[in-house]
Amino acid sequence: MKDKIIFALVLIFAALPMATGAASFSVNSFSCTPSEAVLNDAFSCTAQIINSGDASGTVSTVILYPDSNDWLEDSNYPQASGTSVDPGQTTEVTFSGLRTVKTGSNGFSKIMLDDVADTYVDDNNIEVNVIDVVVAVSESDSTVAMGASFDSTAEVTAGGNIDVSLTFSVSSGGCSIGNQDSTKTLSDMQDGNKQSRTWAVTQGTSGDCRYTISASATGEGGVVTTSDSTSRTVICTDCPTGGGSSSSSGGGGGGGGGATTTTVTYPLGEISSSTAVDLGVNEKATFSVDDLEHELILKELLETQVKIEINSETQTFTLFVEDEKLIDLSEDNFADVSVKLKSINILTNKARFILSPVREGIPADVGEEVGLSPEEESAGKSGEDIFGGGNNFVWIIVFLGIILIVIGVVYFYKKNRRPTYEPIRKRNALHISIFIIAILIAGFFIYNYNSQKVITGRVVDKIDDAENNLGVGESKSCSDSDGKNYLVRGKISYCEDGECASDEDFCSGRVLNEFYCEGSNKNFVEYVCENECDEGTCANLITDYNISSRRSGGGGGGGGSSSGGSSEIITTSITTHDLGELDSEETIDISEGNRISFAVNGNIYTVTLNDNSETSATMSFAGGTFTLTVGEETALDLNSDSVNDIYIRLRSVNIFNSKVKLTLRVFS
Repeated sequence: MKDKIIFALVLIFAALPMATGAASFSVNSFSCTPSEAVLNDAFSCTAQIINSGDASGTVSTVILYPDSNDWLEDSNYPQASGTSVDPGQTTEVTFSGLRTVKTGSNGFSKIMLDDVADTYVDDNNIEVNVIDVVVAVSESDSTVAMGASFDSTAEVTAGGNIDVSLTFSVSSGGCSIGNQDSTKTLSDMQDGNKQSRTWAVTQGTSGDCRYTISASATGEGGVVTTSDSTSRTVICTDCPTGGGSSSSSGGGGGGGGGATTTTVTYPLGEISSSTAVDLGVNEKATFSVDDLEHELILKELLETQVKIEINSETQTFTLFVEDEKLIDLSEDNFADVSVKLKSINILTNKARFILSPVREGIPADVGEEVGLSPEEESAGKSGEDIFGGGNNFVWIIVFLGIILIVIGVVYFYKKNRRPTYEPIRKRNALHISIFIIAILIAGFFIYNYNSQKVITGRVVDKIDDAENNLGVGESKSCSDSDGKNYLVRGKISYCEDGECASDEDFCSGRVLNEFYCEGSNKNFVEYVCENECDEGTCANLITDYNISSRRSGGGGGGGGSSSGGSSEIITTSITTHDLGELDSEETIDISEGNRISFAVNGNIYTVTLNDNSETSATMSFAGGTFTLTVGEETALDLNSDSVNDIYIRLRSVNIFNSKVKLTLRVFS
């Protein structure tokens, strides 16, 4: 018995060295910096991981997953670790570059520690409040006389849980809100909520009332802020600066003030490549084709469709989003330019159009006839679709008529045939059969020819040349129609070992996939278009515009002889000066109403000169305004991180041309 006990003890002690401990990892804390985030901004989160096992160990990969709201740019965020952690000790893993794409209080579902799912973030309901704010402004009247009042209403849409401060500020025109508080507060707004605030505004005496309503939103935790603003103009119908003059003699009273109409025009220039423009109702874009100028006017704007008018020869079209019309400008039934409705922004009440040149020989779309009902228009369009256009319809009628004649001839011969002439009848039947077959073949070719004439398409520069210029007999060759031209939809054709193929440039969102040749090799590059990518080209967005105000004279006085006032046209050009990436000091001269666009770290910002005097200038940026005197400088925080990014200095004011000289430099 004693020997058995000793033997068992020996076995136990022998097994002890073979038993090893195991590491066990779990998340024991998690936090994000900042704890709130602005929509489309990046932030980071840190997970603390503890080893609760009895041996050292390593976690190779840690992966963070957002919840089912899909509120982050990516579906998961992997992070390599690889740090050895002793029992009872912790290590931290930071997930950087998390970027928000959806507002609201959003959370996480799990963290994968290698192949083990840890639900600490879900169990503890850890959330990030993603905020945004949008302000839309409307008025009770768009034209108001001196001293009269109108209501200005700001509607705020909340993204995330926020508190909002609304501010009313006047840029020019002398309009006033009297004793009303210029700031209004909207508290405890929840994601998706809408609230409105109204100011009663009194029209001034020094011109049109130009004002801005700014919304500054702060997250419920008070950690981050964001802003939005909308500027509006209410026309003064009888201000001394633009109203009509009047004169009278005798006992009559003076004439009334004149009316004002304002037109916004975007000059696009020659349409030699795809060009984009954003238009509001009754705004227009002027453009040239073959040195002849034409107009595109937005007449009606709905949530999903628009009605446009093309001049010089008036043509009207209705377009839904992504619709494209081929426009004939030279009255030859062939298209000269295409107009595509790319998008509709219901917040700004603007529609984005893309105008592109069209290859020769493509039939144009027919404009809508005035006075036709929608049902009649639809019926007419259906008829064209069925018969392939008016020309094809005529050919089909002729073809059917010939067949009917042939059938009649056959019937006549059958009815009047005689037995004694059997050979003749057989020959006649043969001739008739041949004639019918010939008619059928001719009709087929006529129809096919007309059908092939109906094609559509944008300009693809010298595609046929690209296909024909391939090296004959070469083992490897490549020909490109446009080179690396992002403004033209090109095509490459390439051959290798007797096998040939071709590729055309195409778009993926704003990314242009541009094919080109490097020697005899095919290559391509992904290029991010600055504004729009459409039909294999980058579209240049035109933002500069002119404002033309026509002020008609007032009515004549009563009594004796009197005369009405004269009319006056005032044109103001609004120009955006693009400085590009601001990596050094830049100095520029700008006029009132014009804008400076610049980029810092790839993000684009805009500063607008609202007004200036002989010694000062007032500017707006990110929903707020600031005033500088000559020689004064101010710092701007571009991304609301409480760190100054650039400085703007007012160097001088030219009293002769009313331009101000500004210097912008990056903070270092």
